[in-house]
Amino acid sequence: MSGIAISYRREDTEGSAGRLFDRLVARYGEDFIFVDLNSIEPAADWLRTIDETIRSSSIVIALIGPRYLSVDSLGRRRLDDERDYVRREIRTAIDHGVRLLPVLVQGANMVAGDSLPAEIRALSDVQPGHLDSRYYDQDIGRLFRTIDEMLGFGEDAPRWDRAPTAVAAFVGLADSGPVNKATFVSDWKQYRYAFGDPKEGSFLAHAVRGWFLNGGGECWVVRVGAEGSAFSTPDLQDGLLSLEEVESVTILAGPDLVGGHTDLHGQVEAQAAMIAHCEHMGDRLAILDLPQLNVPGVIEFVKRVAG
Repeated sequence: MSGIAISYRREDTEGSAGRLFDRLVARYGEDFIFVDLNSIEPAADWLRTIDETIRSSSIVIALIGPRYLSVDSLGRRRLDDERDYVRREIRTAIDHGVRLLPVLVQGANMVAGDSLPAEIRALSDVQPGHLDSRYYDQDIGRLFRTIDEMLGFGEDAPRWDRAPTAVAAFVGLADSGPVNKATFVSDWKQYRYAFGDPKEGSFLAHAVRGWFLNGGGECWVVRVGAEGSAFSTPDLQDGLLSLEEVESVTILAGPDLVGGHTDLHGQVEAQAAMIAHCEHMGDRLAILDLPQLNVPGVIEFVKRVAG
């Protein structure tokens, strides 16, 4: 899952969580928002589902109310228990680099770092948002703008279509990650976790990020060429071979096919390999870039690719 998860303590902010959930769903769509009571199927492994969801989310909103540091019936602070589910959610987000957004509700103040267990103390370093019931519409508007900025949506909030989208496969250059192996990626954060930050001179990361920002769903990524800013046609063919096992792919894109080859002959071979893969599979199409040539050069290039 990719999207926004809400972390809250029931006896502290259950009502606030429900109200916020409704507003987030109205703006971003239900499939983009996770809150445990609404999002976990009956008989599901509750803790495992929460862990997997937090790890794959883009943002975790941590709702903090007046009883965030509450105690149990024996007078022990719940956050001091390593098994406490709120502590577990925040720890999982921190451990996996998921962005935290604390939001103060019901007049609560931000919790001090020295009042939190060491493993989740980073929560106190984040500037919190506020939701005041007296000014809720104004506060929720500011929260939406913060979320949009964190997700890279700019002025346009996404409106997700519930209809299934195509499944894309991207082939290109990256600085890290498995080589010549089809890797499932569900969101931009997961791409960065698997393949690192965008590689200088490569368009792979930008293509994948654009896919998600424009409403694309799941995709597959194949890193070809272990090092450098170029790859050979055999490297590409090995990578494409791994995609033969992925039947769900419907679109094949090679954003680095032109830049990944310094000579025109290599670019022709690479694009011909992409077309051959699609013809062999019979269930997907290739999106190919043209080199920077004049019109006669482009015509000749297309003829050579087509064989």
